[in-house]
Amino acid sequence: MLKFMGEFNNCVDIKGRVVIPNKFREQLGESFIVTKSFDGCLAVYDFKQWEFLQDRLGQMPMVSTAARTIRRIIVGSAFETGTDKQGRILIPAALREYSSIEKEAVIIGNIDHIEIWGKEVWKKKMEEINVDETAQKLYDAGIYI
Repeated sequence: MLKFMGEFNNCVDIKGRVVIPNKFREQLGESFIVTKSFDGCLAVYDFKQWEFLQDRLGQMPMVSTAARTIRRIIVGSAFETGTDKQGRILIPAALREYSSIEKEAVIIGNIDHIEIWGKEVWKKKMEEINVDETAQKLYDAGIYI
């Protein structure tokens, strides 16, 4: 299993390209999947993890409105891409708009995938988080770290 970790701040050029950190590129391979994710960010998956996610989504009951919606959002917005010689990916305008990625992006490792955030959205999200409260909620729900 891949173990993506770390946080990187990179500029987004006028064409909507952003550099993927070298340590992430090495793990992703030549091509990978980018799609919408939760909380207003984008998710980047290698093919093995993407297939696992698609299998999980495919097991969701189609009679469920929520299942159909999440499948449409995640699978419908997904695209295969790779990096250019400078290590950049082109993020389509619709996905930049969805994730509020403008001039700067924050790229974080999240164990089995990478997330790409608009800098201001990431900053706001981090300001809202109380680590101790979140850990307590997980503990109370029987989820132990």
